[in-house]
Amino acid sequence: MGTVDGPPLPLHTAGSFPTLLVERWRLVCAVNDRISLDDATEIVGRAKFGDAWVGPATDEEFKLKKEYRRRLRDGLPISEELEGAAEREARADRQRREVNHWLENRGFDTVRGLKEGLDRGAFDNAFEAEFGTGRNRHKTRISPNTRYATDAALVSEGIAGIENKKYPNYLKAAQALAPRAEGNVAAATDRLRKKIRAALEDQSSKQLQTTPKI
Repeated sequence: MGTVDGPPLPLHTAGSFPTLLVERWRLVCAVNDRISLDDATEIVGRAKFGDAWVGPATDEEFKLKKEYRRRLRDGLPISEELEGAAEREARADRQRREVNHWLENRGFDTVRGLKEGLDRGAFDNAFEAEFGTGRNRHKTRISPNTRYATDAALVSEGIAGIENKKYPNYLKAAQALAPRAEGNVAAATDRLRKKIRAALEDQSSKQLQTTPKI
């Protein structure tokens, strides 16, 4: 027996519940009433910016950012790929600050929220008041494997352009092809850059596997 939304109460044989079990039950119920700051940020970000939402950095992008800062600090040459990573980080920072302001303007404590999360009911009400109920607010992440109908052809075109020297690298190819892709140009550039690079690396890996050993 328990609450409508919470887990069943711990069983007991004595006159009162064992303290540790009761506290655990209360903690689980409390967590169900909270939403993490990261999830709230992602939900609002996707609603406000749509396909242009940058979102969290991948492991690869995090490494590129670190390399960009190291080279900038040491006065070393910076590649276009690293410049692209720095631009992406700048866009992400601007977007997250705007979402942070949106939350704070609606009474949410984003400092305490880092540890405690936000009240889920209050967040849902604020979100629905701004964006309505039809925005799939609990779909907090979009899979990186989401398909865009035109991407496959554009990636093939980008690879061919690199091979015939039309584009010097995959970043330039992505920038040239992004206006013809689905969604926001900045987001499409980022998406195509990753896909073209992955395709080239896969192509290179297959060539190495098929090259006969001497």
